Amino acid sequence: MARPVTFDKSQMIEKIKDTFWQKGFSDTSIADLEEATGLKRTSLYAAYGDKMKMYMLSLAAYKEQSGKYFQSIFEQSDNPLEGIKNFLKASLLRRTEKGCFLVNAGVERHQKCITTTEFINNNTEEVLESLEEQLSAAQAQNLLSQNVNIPLLAQQIFVLNLGVMSGLKSGLKETELFEIIDANINALL
Repeated sequence: MARPVTFDKSQMIEKIKDTFWQKGFSDTSIADLEEATGLKRTSLYAAYGDKMKMYMLSLAAYKEQSGKYFQSIFEQSDNPLEGIKNFLKASLLRRTEKGCFLVNAGVERHQKCITTTEFINNNTEEVLESLEEQLSAAQAQNLLSQNVNIPLLAQQIFVLNLGVMSGLKSGLKETELFEIIDANINALL
């Protein structure tokens, strides 16, 4: 008879996520995951499945946490354009030396793994939809010209976000990146 699970699965997925986030998929071994969680490989496999399933659960946990965080940023902002500016700045502040787990996953696994590629593509679509909602609300409040191509502008802001995060990893200072964000969003007004 199998022994019952005696650990908090969500707590363990956080440890698994942090390991993949730090090392990437390819450089993370099952031994690394055993060390991070204190669980043996048989317990890991029984609870979460194989390495790929653990990785995808990690990405899903990260995406859920990030989604809630950024939605709260939009909701707490005075207006939609301010919400976008706050989203960009919060995105920058939230990143650690590890960078964004989803961006890292896209760079490492894009076109190497259809499952990861589809996950990243779906996340991109969801972020673009959120940005489009904010931009449409800005138009409705006359904060943004009615002539603006909303989907294209959402893509531009998304790419700006990726560039700002890359700039941080490349050694640019937060203050410089905040100025870039302000300049780009102020150009919309």
